[in-house]
Amino acid sequence: MRRTPVVTGIAILSAVASSIGCGDDGSSGDGDVPRDDVGVEGDGGADVDGDGDAEGGADADADGDAPGGSIIPDERRVDWHPGIPGGIPELTTICADVTDPPYNAAGDGIADDSAAIQSAIDDCAEGGVVLVPAGTYRVATGIKWTRGVVLRGEGPDRTRIEGDGLGEKAILQVGDWDETTPESAVVGGLERGSRSLVVADASEFSAGDFVIVDQLNDGDLVRVEGSESACVWGSREDGTRLMGQMVEVVAVDPATGALGIDPGLAMPLDPALSPEVQIVRREVPAYAGIEDLYVADRSFRGDNNANIRFWGVAYSWIRNVESAFVSGRHIQLTKCFRCEVRDSYVHEAHVYDPGANAYGIVLDNQTSDSLVENCIVDTLNAGLMTSSCGPGNVLGYNYTDHMYERAYPDAPWLMADLIGNHCAHPYLALFEGNMGSQISADDIHGSSSHLTFFRNHVDRQHAGFVHTGNLLDVVFAANNRFMNMVGNVLGRAGDDLLPGAVYEQTSGNCTDTVAVYKLGYPSDCGIDTITDPQVAATILRHGNFDYVSNGTVWDAAIAVRELPASLYLSGKPDWFGEIAWPPIGPDVAGLVTGIPAKVRYDALP
Repeated sequence: MRRTPVVTGIAILSAVASSIGCGDDGSSGDGDVPRDDVGVEGDGGADVDGDGDAEGGADADADGDAPGGSIIPDERRVDWHPGIPGGIPELTTICADVTDPPYNAAGDGIADDSAAIQSAIDDCAEGGVVLVPAGTYRVATGIKWTRGVVLRGEGPDRTRIEGDGLGEKAILQVGDWDETTPESAVVGGLERGSRSLVVADASEFSAGDFVIVDQLNDGDLVRVEGSESACVWGSREDGTRLMGQMVEVVAVDPATGALGIDPGLAMPLDPALSPEVQIVRREVPAYAGIEDLYVADRSFRGDNNANIRFWGVAYSWIRNVESAFVSGRHIQLTKCFRCEVRDSYVHEAHVYDPGANAYGIVLDNQTSDSLVENCIVDTLNAGLMTSSCGPGNVLGYNYTDHMYERAYPDAPWLMADLIGNHCAHPYLALFEGNMGSQISADDIHGSSSHLTFFRNHVDRQHAGFVHTGNLLDVVFAANNRFMNMVGNVLGRAGDDLLPGAVYEQTSGNCTDTVAVYKLGYPSDCGIDTITDPQVAATILRHGNFDYVSNGTVWDAAIAVRELPASLYLSGKPDWFGEIAWPPIGPDVAGLVTGIPAKVRYDALP
């Protein structure tokens, strides 16, 4: 556990990266690999002959055109192109300094600076930056804005914003709550990949709208109820439309009722399930950002709050932020389209009891095509989480550690930190290149499906703890189906020597058995048998190294043995510096060479 503030995440990263910052074209350079060029053949391939060169032709789109392409069938995945096209823009127009007149923020940690910061943001034009110079800014009222304005500090080690007993749900919030907005039945263009939806009434829609496309829950796949409670808050109409996708309307033809959308449908729509399209909000903020600052809650103010919350926004970002001591979720993306959270560090909470008290970074409620990359998540109850979110999201190359249950500061029960499901029904997300302790998808609040875990490393151990329960690498509970596990490294050396260690748990439920996989059990420990055999029947497992088998387990039905380097990056990103690429996998010398987020974490005081 580390309680010392990070010394600007980007500054630490630069010690291990060859370049970071602005590209020659004026873009941020954060991705440093054009994410919209994924699928270009000839780069990004795994080095299989040991010569240090990527083997040309690894197809990141996995469309079957190159090595690795036929591993994950097309119907189980999407082409991941997450985040802001071209990367986070570098905005240079400073429209206000919160310490200047007429705002006059004190920044002394004593005066209430809420009104000063809020007024500066309200006065700033779209595309401008509100500067919060070095200092400690106490805020007793939450700060909220609904336009494309960036709030920028002078680094997390210098600019601190601290919530003090505020009544709002978030200390910093971009976007606004749901409103009653037009909707229409979708009557055509229902096939997977469709970029033109025919609606019953197109009169209320305009190019530039952001909409949710959804349908009633398919009972064969989607379950709103869970082992504890139903995820009625996971979608509109009380959780009856959980598999939703957020897209942008790019064209409208009132005569035919056709709405051009981007991207296309990730899943087909069923006319029997009353598919509809609804505008998210009449005004959706775009190109808003929070950068280079520290945010914390001074005291516990109840669960289900947030330090930073994006709600109903597009093309917006959180970069180089440290978030500490939360009452709920550190960073929450709700109904977000192509947003990014990157190069950030979130840690610690006031209360560690389960129940949205101590969550890290959460994507929920139809958030789609968004990116969480190169972050550190530490000392919480749950780390990275997809929860009732839409398709196309990527959580890539993050480091997580030290997850506690209610026994804090003791940690006998191994808590998951790479969480694919905690509220129905996240689908078609990608977890790639992350390092943590356990991969899971629970059934506490319903189901999930079609999640891909690629080249992650989980070691069944939070550093410095002695765990006596839940000693598992991968836990996919009942009603989490069509999961893809490819190229991961699972467990730690010596697992094969532990008494009773097994590849897959098939008896008991919440035992102290060490196992690589636990599939199809309910999260309720009171039920001692597998209740959903379809979890094991539908999982795809290929090319995963585990330390119980002490080798790589391949699916005999899949002929391809060469793995692509990435499923969303077309090549090694510049911010990886000298760290080997790809960093994790059965085809990597030593299996795991590390990721920049782990290097940054190890360098913290």
